[in-house]
Amino acid sequence: MRIVSQSNLSSAHGRILAHVGQDRAWKDGYSDFARRLPGLIQVSGLIQAALFVESRRGAPERQLLKDLSYVLLDNEALLTQLKDMDAQQYRAVTARAQQALVIFKRLSASMLGDA
Repeated sequence: MRIVSQSNLSSAHGRILAHVGQDRAWKDGYSDFARRLPGLIQVSGLIQAALFVESRRGAPERQLLKDLSYVLLDNEALLTQLKDMDAQQYRAVTARAQQALVIFKRLSASMLGDA
């Protein structure tokens, strides 16, 4: 039986591995945002952080959000599903997102090179 962190690790590894061939600027943007997104979520919440990324950030940041969505929910519909959750589910997904982002931060730094 796999625990959640093992599942997150495996999923995140697969998602980041797909980005190894990107150019250096793209990788740096992805890795940098993997370090900053947990703080943004802590301050403003998961929905607000996701909306900010969708509306104002570049391709690497949006890709990180898609990758996080796949790790958390197995699809790209993070915003749609977050809006339909009750408060308890939202808090649980937010906690899982923070745990997954620790993994994304570490793997992106090691696999994509440190920004």
